Amino acid sequence: MKNSAKTVNINQFRKNHPATIKISNPGGYQKICIIGRNCRNRKNLSPTLEILKVGGYQNILLTGRKKKGVFIMNKKTKALDKETYKEIITAIRKGFNYGEHVFKPNKRLATLLVVQANIGVRISDILHLTLSDVVYESGRYHLDIVEQKTGKGRNFTVPTELFQFLKQYTEDNGIAPTARIFPISERAVQKQLKIVADFFGIDGISTHSFRKFYATEMYLNNDYDIELVRHLLQHSSSSTTQRYISISEKRVENALKNHLCII
Repeated sequence: MKNSAKTVNINQFRKNHPATIKISNPGGYQKICIIGRNCRNRKNLSPTLEILKVGGYQNILLTGRKKKGVFIMNKKTKALDKETYKEIITAIRKGFNYGEHVFKPNKRLATLLVVQANIGVRISDILHLTLSDVVYESGRYHLDIVEQKTGKGRNFTVPTELFQFLKQYTEDNGIAPTARIFPISERAVQKQLKIVADFFGIDGISTHSFRKFYATEMYLNNDYDIELVRHLLQHSSSSTTQRYISISEKRVENALKNHLCII
């Protein structure tokens, strides 16, 4: 471990970085050690921490009187482009065979990912969503929720078509308006999505990719207004929002060609 690594109390770190980790089962660990990107000799450990976001760090060293080891971080989550988004949703809806996996059609998974891609909230909020959280008021449907991560209220407009899409799903599956629309754990969603990503040979895909897809599409389709996207994602700074935006190489090449100004 490098000398630059910083060891902190696990509860203090959780208090100071609520968006970074969720401790599901500390199991004897008393401290965590944030390790930089170039750390060697990593060793996988059955996770006691569910990693949500760690800016720039790849590993967390868990230390305590009884146990210690390194928990390997997932690779940086990528944003989806529209074509990949459609391919993933279609594959989930239709099912597919991949190696030893027989991935059966999964309407619930497809629906929750479509909803996330269209309203841009975090997966924790999608999994707590009920139909009654979408309120009709002053001639529009809008969300009426408190974000699980930030505690901020969210009341942005929900397009009528999306509300009808959700309503039809709940009616088809006998889900009451006050019941969770997607009664499934985040871990189960990520596990199923990982199989789909492997099927397509794509690295760095998680549910957060669908929130980033939303951000990128909003950015590209609204005159590259980063402040608008920041507001929609409810980020505190546009620098955070900028890291969500994914611009394809093709778009970059087109932009460079269009900028050509030889005189």
